[in-house]
Amino acid sequence: MEAAGVNSDYVEYMMGHVISTYHDVQSLGIERLRSAYTGANLSLRPPTETSQLEKLKDFAKTIGVDPERVELRRVMLEPDAKFWDPLENERRKIQALMNAIRTQLTAPLKSFPSTAGVAGPEGFEPSTIPRTSRMDSSFRLRASALESAALPG
Repeated sequence: MEAAGVNSDYVEYMMGHVISTYHDVQSLGIERLRSAYTGANLSLRPPTETSQLEKLKDFAKTIGVDPERVELRRVMLEPDAKFWDPLENERRKIQALMNAIRTQLTAPLKSFPSTAGVAGPEGFEPSTIPRTSRMDSSFRLRASALESAALPG
């Protein structure tokens, strides 16, 4: 209980130990001790773990995908789903949700056909910046500064 943040004197009192602060703790009242005990959130069972499907549903909601709509579409496209065993059914739910998430995450990439309107300093042209993973952003900034200095003014 001490690891859960309960005062050590309260713990000693609840175990029946008589300590120097016994009467101080006793004077707090049983309700105060009960609230400290319930606030510790003690349990004999381990905390329940969230399933992979639930985690995917939460993530899908954060990026704007409606998991219920994905599930409805899956059921409409696979009418014999009611005959699958539960593990296969969950695997297919996960697969359909992952496909919807993948579609949502890749959709914005397809919606930018050109780099027109990209913000940057005057004379900035994104196509002139080499696209290699070895160059860090400071190199790119220095390269663009050198190019702009070389331009006739």
